[in-house]
Amino acid sequence: MMRRLLCTVWVSVAALWLPIAGLPAADGLQSNAVSASFDDDWVVVNVRGPACELEVRTDKKPTALWLDGAKLEEGWSFSDESRMTRVRLAEGVHEIEIALLPNPKRAIKEADIPLTDAGGGQGFGTLKAFFGVNGMRASGVFSGEAGKYDLSVKCMPSGRKNLTVSLAAEGNPTATWDLDRAKETEKRITLLLSPDAKLTLAVGGARLRTNPVLGVSMKQVAAFTALPHLPADQVKTGEGVLVEGEAFSASGGGELKRSGGGHKGAHGNDNVYSFGAPGQWIEWKVSVPKAGKYRLIVVGATDHARPIRRLEIDGKLPCPACELLQFCSTGGWARRTAKEWWAFRVADPSGKDIPLELGAGEHTLRLTVVLDHHLNVDYLLLQPIE
Repeated sequence: MMRRLLCTVWVSVAALWLPIAGLPAADGLQSNAVSASFDDDWVVVNVRGPACELEVRTDKKPTALWLDGAKLEEGWSFSDESRMTRVRLAEGVHEIEIALLPNPKRAIKEADIPLTDAGGGQGFGTLKAFFGVNGMRASGVFSGEAGKYDLSVKCMPSGRKNLTVSLAAEGNPTATWDLDRAKETEKRITLLLSPDAKLTLAVGGARLRTNPVLGVSMKQVAAFTALPHLPADQVKTGEGVLVEGEAFSASGGGELKRSGGGHKGAHGNDNVYSFGAPGQWIEWKVSVPKAGKYRLIVVGATDHARPIRRLEIDGKLPCPACELLQFCSTGGWARRTAKEWWAFRVADPSGKDIPLELGAGEHTLRLTVVLDHHLNVDYLLLQPIE
């Protein structure tokens, strides 16, 4: 038995979800469950339940109607008197899409957004985009090498809608911006990315009939420098100038803690930890007895995959590679065993020492968190290079 289900939807207000309960069935059948979303140009109604005749007040005659993805050339009607659009539905679950604008196209459901290489390479993966009543959400995994990347997101004009874009990349602050209504928008962002990092690109504010993202391109501008390492118990601490991690002279950007003996095998029975907040930094004062070239060793422990730190000496980068020094997991935080302390040697991408030219006297060493992975620091050691 066909029953009538009335769904009144006004389309002169901003887009929103409108939950609507089905009318009780006179014949005792289970009533329908109905939900609707709409804006000035489009109405989407979802119905689940027995066969019914759905009436939607749209206030003007639709220009097209789709039922479960198929465009209906007949089987629906509009009343000038009641301003109602009527469509018959069989028992089951249905989606009705009603267009109220000239030359309508059915709203897009999903799309692939490639991360292209601005340098002409093969690209860095694909974001899979899904479209709903509130916009688009695309996500994917970065497939390139670890490093610093310049990224460009180009989007088409938003038209009459207010659309906001957000880009979240693992380990980076979320970027948010609004699309221009009349012209294309290009947003440039710098990201620090590791392999398999998750990226999420979202466009919110209204149902989208087409994909507003015209393209996403990326270019690596700097690589992470993976530091050579060895067990800390193999370091000859008597050869050079040693400064304890806990003997820092200044810090900022986050709460830094001293262990006070809470970690196993720490030199001097102490170290610093809770060093991982983005932008957090530590400084140490080091007195060098003789001018010359020195290698730097940092003894640390971490259970995180890629702590990235920037090294500055006396307020300057001693070399380009020192902007993105990549430590690696030592297997733990040295809470249970001293074997989790590793000695990391500051070196170039080939593994060769980076000779630090230091004059006699006091110098300031600073490590800054670039990527938000934590690193416990036991001590720093400057060894003369013959």
